[in-house]
Amino acid sequence: MAEVWIIVDGLVDAQVASTSTTNKMVQAQEQAIARSAISVNVQVVAATSDRLTKTKFNDKENILLCPLTLNLPDNIQFPGSAVYQACRDVTKLRDRIQELGYATGDGNFWLPIVLTAKGPLYAEVIGLKDNEYYQPIHVGDEVRQVLYQMGWKVLRSLNAPPATYLMQFGFEGKDIYFDRLLPFPGEAATASIGIQSPDLFACHWHCLMGLPLFELSIAGDLNQPEIPP
Repeated sequence: MAEVWIIVDGLVDAQVASTSTTNKMVQAQEQAIARSAISVNVQVVAATSDRLTKTKFNDKENILLCPLTLNLPDNIQFPGSAVYQACRDVTKLRDRIQELGYATGDGNFWLPIVLTAKGPLYAEVIGLKDNEYYQPIHVGDEVRQVLYQMGWKVLRSLNAPPATYLMQFGFEGKDIYFDRLLPFPGEAATASIGIQSPDLFACHWHCLMGLPLFELSIAGDLNQPEIPP
């Protein structure tokens, strides 16, 4: 592998995405790659770029795609492209999850699932308050176990490859609602920067490269807000 293409929505200027949230995601992913021992050339490419649609991605090209958006051209093929397509159609995905026996609805919580080649690691829940993402959000053990089971069944039903996933959900008491799934560290994952070790962008890179991950830890003495269900 000679190059990594980080694919994002919108315009790209000087290898930095135009919007501030996307910019933070791109920088976090670039830093995660730079911290690894793998030497590659990283480029940021807009999902609407002709360069993306005209390039044939195969072993000869030696390019690894790292999309941080669901809005990809339909003809782009890479490990996980089918999962991206499934996640993009939220209504159809919710119908699929209902067939697994789970309720669906809107939610502002995220369960990060780091799916390694040896199995899943579940990170602490992320929440949203006053337009800011926070990690960790405390949930009871009973809710936590249901979330873990739901997340694992969802990924298995999609035949998901190793990556960092964000399962968005809502809950009230013991009632949990599946909302949607992101097959990459999206906006909510920025809450893990400086809080979780390794952060979710570093976890994503480990998964894409098949590098081992054994545990996820949270920094101590955090003053996080109470976010009621």
